[in-house]
Amino acid sequence: MKILLINPPQYSAYGKGLDIPAFFPIGLGYIGAVLEENGYDVDLIDVDNQKISDDHIAEKLKNGNYGLVGITATSPTIGSAFKLAHFIKSKVDTRIVLGGVHPTIFPEHSFESPDIDFTIRGEGEDSILELVRALDKGGDFKKILGLSFRGDNKVFHNQPRTLIMDLDRIPFPMTHRLNTSHYTFANALMKRIAPMITSRGCPGRCTYCCTQKMFGTKMRYRSANNVLREMLYLKDEFDIQELHMWDDNFISNKNFVIELRNLMKERKLTFKISLMNGVRVDYFSEEIAGYLKDMGVYSVGFGFESGNQKILNGVRKGIKLETSMKAIRIAKQFGFETWGFFMLGLIGDDEKSINETIKFALKLDPDIAKFHILKPFPGTEVYEQLKRSGLLLSEDFDRYSIHSEPVHKLPALTGDDLMALQRKAYRTFYFRPKMIFKQILNLKTFERAKANAKAAMNIFNMTKGRS
Repeated sequence: MKILLINPPQYSAYGKGLDIPAFFPIGLGYIGAVLEENGYDVDLIDVDNQKISDDHIAEKLKNGNYGLVGITATSPTIGSAFKLAHFIKSKVDTRIVLGGVHPTIFPEHSFESPDIDFTIRGEGEDSILELVRALDKGGDFKKILGLSFRGDNKVFHNQPRTLIMDLDRIPFPMTHRLNTSHYTFANALMKRIAPMITSRGCPGRCTYCCTQKMFGTKMRYRSANNVLREMLYLKDEFDIQELHMWDDNFISNKNFVIELRNLMKERKLTFKISLMNGVRVDYFSEEIAGYLKDMGVYSVGFGFESGNQKILNGVRKGIKLETSMKAIRIAKQFGFETWGFFMLGLIGDDEKSINETIKFALKLDPDIAKFHILKPFPGTEVYEQLKRSGLLLSEDFDRYSIHSEPVHKLPALTGDDLMALQRKAYRTFYFRPKMIFKQILNLKTFERAKANAKAAMNIFNMTKGRS
């Protein structure tokens, strides 16, 4: 049995006028690796990165004789996934399974498309293998944990699957199926880049996050030896020079960080490493910073979110403003490039609290600041809060990208107000002589120069609107 895995177009998530992050689709890479390890023939398409046309997909479907097509979807890309599923069904007679965050947190919505036959909820490595075996050799779909499926003119939702506790048993992502030289990132220092995930789960209780629904609240870690082997594989087979760690909590296990640092030093293994996905400020210390520096980390992102303690408490972030100040002071002391992530439009926000966030961003003064307006994804507590309060403006998930207009309002702020404050935040932070000079000094590569020029134009266009 042959299986085709597809990463659908991401324009709905990032916008056609913006650069789409060109990262290997690591979730599909894990799924494909498990199937390959068990003897199945797997093809992988990344529509945007490979610039795959509909005609190309149609030809591949016609010649591939696939017994199953798997599509991954977040909430902003679920519309793209539905369109792709409909196109596939119009060309060939095959089964389609949907996986990823959106089917996990909103399985009922995933079956609003009549072209979806199955969805996998949560971690998919074991469920997809059991589904393929059931399709290939015959089996009872009702026995597959974590699976939802159509049958007898209705949808069945099987019991959830328990989390995978031994992450070392999952094979490395099927990186060989896509040309790694086509993957990059605008702010990277090196040309050959790969993402890695060394842990799953998050014990946090943030009201705007759905990580817990996907990976649970219990932290699970790969062994340092297992991570080292993947690093060696990426360097030896693909000449990867830079790693971007996409863990939600890369530094939460100090012993893991120390052991991985020691193993890398023993093997004289060097990478440029970025933690720009963000780490929690309450886990960051001088001791941890020293280990990260030894490991090759050059860039660290922090999720500061708000400059108002009451707002942070309300979203259960679990951090103090003073802890954020301490973390970025340590990061600068060790010479890391610093990213700060801020969220505008959290429940309780008003013009005063958002202005406090802008002032706090100036006080922290990271090298790069991102001011995103909250997107209340389904399955999160904030989504339910806004919906109950009549403050949710749209449930059209095509509008739920980080760059789209607000889909909610607040008692003290309209959607237009939030956009005006976002423009003010970017203008205030970046249009300072100090920051302009810093960005010029930060142009360490031609790729960075191009990326920063485009970002500057985006900020300029953003700030032309009403403030």
